Amino acid sequence: MNNSNEKKIIIMDDHPLYLHGLKLIINANPAFCVLDCCRNTAELLFSLSIVQADIAILDFSQPEGESDIKEVVEQLHQDYPQMSLVALGESRRHQLLSMALRPRIKSYFCKSLSAENILSGLRHVQQFNGTEHSIPNELESVTKFSAGSPLSAREKFIIEYLHAGLTVSQVAQRVNRSVKTVSTQKRTAMRKLGITQNREIFQLNLSEI
Repeated sequence: MNNSNEKKIIIMDDHPLYLHGLKLIINANPAFCVLDCCRNTAELLFSLSIVQADIAILDFSQPEGESDIKEVVEQLHQDYPQMSLVALGESRRHQLLSMALRPRIKSYFCKSLSAENILSGLRHVQQFNGTEHSIPNELESVTKFSAGSPLSAREKFIIEYLHAGLTVSQVAQRVNRSVKTVSTQKRTAMRKLGITQNREIFQLNLSEI
């Protein structure tokens, strides 16, 4: 029996194996249901003409010859304004592009996220998706920084990776540092930014750090 409260999700990604895995991860949670997995923009638009989705997860690493992702985001925003758009990427460039497309893009998921973090991110999007909640204006939702010392280059780098959804362990592997070192830099950066909880990292406007 379908749960009337579950959020309907549609995914666009041109990697069949990743699509299959992501669908299994999401469908394992009763709060969500993947309606369709699409390999390109044409399939996505056709599917949306038939089904109604609450959240669309869009792979920003589309192959050459595909529609410009910025145009896709704009079209989806115009045609389906109530649908939350989530970017899926694997590089710093994808993350920066998703930031440039806010508030149309509600969140960014790094492809190296764990299953737990993907579901956590979807729950965050779900919280503001629907009639009872609205996505806050980007300028209103930006965390206000305290007037402390600015971040060092390394601390900013760490925060950017964490903002993209990587865990401390994953960041440590990326920057070739110990988990203890990265944890210390994370705590220092959070103190300078005047934040105390991990979820506040995702509310940061990185362009203002």
